[in-house]
Order: sequence, then C-alpha cells, then structure tokens
Amino acid sequence: MNLSSEIKSTSILHLRISDAHVLEVCVDFPEGAGPFPALILAPGLRYDMHRPVIAQSADHLVAQGIAVYRFNWIFYTVDAENGHPSADLSAEIASMQVIIAAARSDARVNPHQLSVAGKSFGSVVAWQVFQADKRLQRCILMTPLCKSEVTNENEALDAVRKNYPDVEQESRPVAMMAGDQDPYCELPLLYRYAASFARPATVIVLPGNHSFEMPSEDIVSSEPAFQRTMDLLVRQLGTFLLA
Repeated sequence: MNLSSEIKSTSILHLRISDAHVLEVCVDFPEGAGPFPALILAPGLRYDMHRPVIAQSADHLVAQGIAVYRFNWIFYTVDAENGHPSADLSAEIASMQVIIAAARSDARVNPHQLSVAGKSFGSVVAWQVFQADKRLQRCILMTPLCKSEVTNENEALDAVRKNYPDVEQESRPVAMMAGDQDPYCELPLLYRYAASFARPATVIVLPGNHSFEMPSEDIVSSEPAFQRTMDLLVRQLGTFLLA
C-alpha cells in the first residue's frame, strides 16, 4: 500500500546518539495538526525498516491516524552483514529512548498515546524500553523470540523470560504477534508465557514464518498470501493501538 502525500507527511530526523553516531529516523505522520497516537517501531537484527513488515505496517498505521517512527540500528547501518548489537543492549536501548524523547517533544504527538513495538530482536529491545518507561502506553512484540531447547516447562519459560523479563509485574496492554510457521516461536510456549503477565498479553497468530511469509507457497501464490497476512496484521495493530 502506497499512501499519497495528501494523507501523510514523511520526514527524516537525524538524532545524535553519541559523539560518533547519528541515528536516521523515518517519521510518517497523518496529514493534519494532531495530536496523534504514535508508535516507535524497532526493526529486527537484519530485518531493516524498509522491509515489507516494517514499511507496510507504517503505511497502514498512518492511514489509521497513527504516527510511526522507524529506524535502523546503528550497528546495522555501520555493517549490515556483520554488525552486532552491544553486549548488554545499552546502545540499542539508548537509540529507542532518544527517539521517544523526540516524539514527546513533537506537538503533533499525543504523549499519552505513545507506544513501542519491535520485530524479533527489536522486540527484546522494545520490551526493555517499555519496562523502563512507565509513561509508554502499550507494547507490541512482533515475531517474539519464544523458543527453548529444553523440554521441562518451567525451564522453557525461564528461557523466554531472559528475553522478556518481569512480565508478572506488567499490567499495561501488551500484544504478542507470531506466525504459525515461525521456527523461532513455539506457539504453546508463547501462550503459556503470555498468560503469566499481570494482565495477560494478547496473542495474535497469523499465517506465515518469521517474516510472515508463506514458505510452502510457490512464487506465484506467495505474494498474494503475504499481502493477505499483512492486511490481517495491520488491522490487528491498529485495533490494539487505538483500543
């Protein structure tokens, strides 16, 4: 879906993260003065902001009246193939926090309707940012990393807890969106973990793999299948964010 300039405005922010690095942020706003709900949308480890799940989500959310901030990690910008995040994720957390501060300073953003989301690796960072900032309204974990090599249920839940800790104290709205063929997310484990939140997380399962693509489809049918999934995904995103 491509939105015309009549119903959205796009700008590029350059936000200084450190003396050595400047973060480029693509900001899409609905047309008008606002204030609008806004979402900070973090990419995956190698799945950047221009890939379909991120870019199409932004387009569709803007059409629903939600501003979207998307970006690439500094390590990815420096070396897309071999770059790695900081060991403790402090650099990635700082990047998201700088974007949140920029959003809060924009008069077009409703600061009471500011939420965060992240895909895969980005969901791990988004969760830590969400936990540290109690003013954020909602959190969306897209294709969360919810897999364990152990068979013991408690140990499996502990493995997921390393990525998304302290859920037992979290009562704000959280959604977890996964593909039904995602090799990095075991759905029974996802459901069990979602139930352990103080306010059980909303689980949304859609067709597809870790990128919501259909690996079993041939080339001719795979793109229509992906677009059907994206249509479902963006409707669910908008419903959750505007609830």
